[in-house]
Amino acid sequence: TLDQRAIYRIARRLALISDVAGAEEEAINYYEKAIHAGGQLENVVHTDLGTLLNNVALIYRRSGRQKAAESYYLHALELYEKQLGPNHPDVAAVLNNLGVFYTNEGRFEEAEQMHQRALAIRRQANPNGHSDIAQSHCNLAVVYHSRGDLTRAGELYRESLRGWEDLEQPPADYEIVASNYADRLRALGKKRKAATIEARARRRRLQATLRGAGRGRGPGRR
Repeated sequence: TLDQRAIYRIARRLALISDVAGAEEEAINYYEKAIHAGGQLENVVHTDLGTLLNNVALIYRRSGRQKAAESYYLHALELYEKQLGPNHPDVAAVLNNLGVFYTNEGRFEEAEQMHQRALAIRRQANPNGHSDIAQSHCNLAVVYHSRGDLTRAGELYRESLRGWEDLEQPPADYEIVASNYADRLRALGKKRKAATIEARARRRRLQATLRGAGRGRGPGRR
């Protein structure tokens, strides 16, 4: 009998090598072998298979084969839901990826559904707030912004900014959200407010970077 575990390990390694080398069709072939073998093993971590499925989806997206990419995102969602249940935070992460995919495809109704579901899971898992919630607010804002609903987009951008600002060290996403919201304000003629929000985000990020550098500094010589 074939050693499925050996096939899984070797195919996964060859897939990653081919992917990095830009040999996309070869990478897809090895990813498929790894996914098939991994699916027959009982103790393969769901995130490992999910990563392989996501990698294939990315290759298909890069090459313009969007329908094929969607099937791999949906496969990953099915896998996570089956192993973890429908309300696990890891499921929310897959829903988020699918929502971004639909947004990029201009399928805004489906994107909204994915992001709303991801947001509900993240709120339940983190009732006191979390960066994932801020991310979901931002992604929903982008959907509404793209559909021309600037009022709803503005509300969600503000929610997202508040979420990032509650963190001691807001990540780079905070500055991106601030920039998106500033663009929306400029579209409404509110240039001064837009500049203020962007400047605040840059300042907060700089302060966080300096604090992080200070903590990482070892004791000086005497």
